[in-house]
Amino acid sequence: MYSSRQQAALLRAQANPTCAECVSRLEGPEVYTVTRYRDNALLAWDIDLAIELCQDGRPPIEIPPDILDNILRVNGTTTAHLDHVLLDFPGIACAVDFTPEGDPIRGLIDGSHRAARARRDRVRFFAYLLTDEESRRCQNTIGARTCAHLELLLRSQGLAFRQE
Repeated sequence: MYSSRQQAALLRAQANPTCAECVSRLEGPEVYTVTRYRDNALLAWDIDLAIELCQDGRPPIEIPPDILDNILRVNGTTTAHLDHVLLDFPGIACAVDFTPEGDPIRGLIDGSHRAARARRDRVRFFAYLLTDEESRRCQNTIGARTCAHLELLLRSQGLAFRQE
């Protein structure tokens, strides 16, 4: 995580000590998980690595509102947390699956709360796009693999984390 993002997370946690989302951002590593609909596979990305990869000067792309609405139907967010997030940082998107024709189905692996706030406040939302190779790298770190393994164990015991 780069310093301005870390500093923003620390300030949010200090200003909102009862917000579980704000406080959880101080603990690392940050890993995003999603269950792929097609085959019920659990996918996990190392967000710290994804952020590092996106600092190469690539421009973020605007995510159209209708696509963002579809993504936010899948990604869980905590409504009470939206006022605590800053829109200063683009999200991160990548292919989370492919259509039968081989076209990518993109998802937002970082920035769901920022995206939800942008939609609520009717402002444009931008995200960096990972290549397929970068996405695979983010899925193959020890942090992402460990998180996915632990989440699968929790699910098998009926203890999986559920978002609002």
